[in-house]
Amino acid sequence: HAGTHLDVPAHFIEEGRTIDELAADEFVWPVYKIDVRDMHFDGDIPFVEIRHIRDYERANGRIPRTGALVVLQTGAEGFWGAEKVEQDADDNAANTDDFFEFANPGLSADAVQWVFDRRRVAGVGSDAYGPDAFGDEDFSATFTALDNDGVALVALKNLDSVNVRGDLILAPTVALSDGSGFSTDPIACHGRGGRH
Repeated sequence: HAGTHLDVPAHFIEEGRTIDELAADEFVWPVYKIDVRDMHFDGDIPFVEIRHIRDYERANGRIPRTGALVVLQTGAEGFWGAEKVEQDADDNAANTDDFFEFANPGLSADAVQWVFDRRRVAGVGSDAYGPDAFGDEDFSATFTALDNDGVALVALKNLDSVNVRGDLILAPTVALSDGSGFSTDPIACHGRGGRH
């Protein structure tokens, strides 16, 4: 569960499915990217709520109802990659300390339940270290996704290259016996006519 990785239900849910219990096609999803970098949030915890998702859909088209992966682009991906590590080494700064202090937005439990119920998604993801908002000590987005037998694909990079809709993400892992999560190197397959 370090770097870019996939969490499956067994990560949080007792009796939840493990990595080796998922079929090959459960590691491929139509992606729906929600760019939250300029959104404004109420309250102490920056939760992406149902209303944010519905507003985003009105502006960018609906989430596909075909087992999509809803991914948040929060800006946290700026903390990943060799360029950042080299820069931090030169600046004597701690890349990981900055990352874990970044107040990233994340999905609320209600928003995750809504996308599972209303859009029949297969999972959620983020460029942050989880689909959860900074300060959400209950990890409610991850818990809700996994409790719906979904997945969480996190610590993503290069989301600027991914369209809002129309692309696929493939994130294969090792078929780890009884595994609750594993590192992955996702691949985006770009569709035609997508919108960045």
